[in-house]
Amino acid sequence: MAVKENQPSARTPFHRAVFVLKHVNCVVLCSLSAWLFLAPVILVARDLIDPRLDDGRIPAAAFRMLEDLAPKYERWARERVASGRAAALSTEDVSGTEWPVFGSVFFLWATEELQAAWDDDPSLAGQAPKVTARGAIDAARDLVLDPSHGGWVRRHWGATYLRRENVFYRALLIAAITSHNRLTGSSGHLERLRTQVEGLTAELDASPHGLLDDYPGECYPGDILATIAIIRAWFKNAQFWVTASPPSPCSSSSAHWWFSSPCEVCAVSAAGGRISRY
Repeated sequence: MAVKENQPSARTPFHRAVFVLKHVNCVVLCSLSAWLFLAPVILVARDLIDPRLDDGRIPAAAFRMLEDLAPKYERWARERVASGRAAALSTEDVSGTEWPVFGSVFFLWATEELQAAWDDDPSLAGQAPKVTARGAIDAARDLVLDPSHGGWVRRHWGATYLRRENVFYRALLIAAITSHNRLTGSSGHLERLRTQVEGLTAELDASPHGLLDDYPGECYPGDILATIAIIRAWFKNAQFWVTASPPSPCSSSSAHWWFSSPCEVCAVSAAGGRISRY
């Protein structure tokens, strides 16, 4: 039988290299596909079957989120404070003025909840949340206390913005200092804390209807409720108090009426107690 002259009798080194390369590429692509498409499904499924979700406890995924978020939040907060740009923002820029401040308080509160859950079950994370997020905890407190981040309320209220009404902002100052102290054991800014707690408590108790304005002519009972809750949370943290007789956490009977009654009002007149907007 005749044999074709150009037919190779064996694989050349080139053919062997191509053969190996094809299989290596196949393995790499299969592994990459599994990582990009299968791994997320497995991770989500693992989080969804966490038994802590069934009884309302904080799931383990929240602690992994904190590990990822904390350094990013710290970097963002430090850069924002250093830039000073918050001082130039308009009072109409709600997302640029209010959100960074109460967002930082929310971060502190969330970290407190994670810390409480970790205290009950240290197996949830390799280290305590207050250690994992220590830099972010300091940065969040510093942002709330940063004078430039109070620029918008200073334009609303003038030089007395820390001594008269301005409920929303002053309550956030109290919340940030209290939460930071609880998480870190720090005794910093206690004089500022004392001044704000005493001042707001006295104003609420002295107000005719248990109401004060957030901004001139704008009173939101929901914010008053949150303020009273913040002051009461501070009151439970009395070991940080620096005087012999801390004030009681708001006893205004008028304020009690607003928050013990079924009320869907979102804005009222602080001076007259009249509903101004639904």
